[in-house]
Amino acid sequence: MHGDLIGVHVRADDGTVQREPPAPAGQHELLRELHGAYVEITGDDVARALVDFARTESATQILLGPTGRSRLRELVSGSVINRVIRLAGPIDVRVLPPPGPICWRCRAPRARAGRLSSWSPTCST
Repeated sequence: MHGDLIGVHVRADDGTVQREPPAPAGQHELLRELHGAYVEITGDDVARALVDFARTESATQILLGPTGRSRLRELVSGSVINRVIRLAGPIDVRVLPPPGPICWRCRAPRARAGRLSSWSPTCST
């Protein structure tokens, strides 16, 4: 798309310890292969911090991957993706689908069996 690719991780600004690590090493590697950069920013509102950063960089698009948040957590505290879409204004927001079925217990991807409707979990829980 003839622009810069910047991977962004928003770190909590309130001093709390995060349960999720920053972007996995595979994402760093992909950014390097695509000649992109990785940036960590701080903010107490993830969606607002992402959109503010995009505006600062004069971004024309925001590409969001699937979150690791459970449906229950999204119902209680809201969806980061939906908030980014609402706040983005003229910035295009694209959302990547999850890589496949996710195990509800451990949040790990599930391996697909032969048919679409039957899965086998990769975890032992």
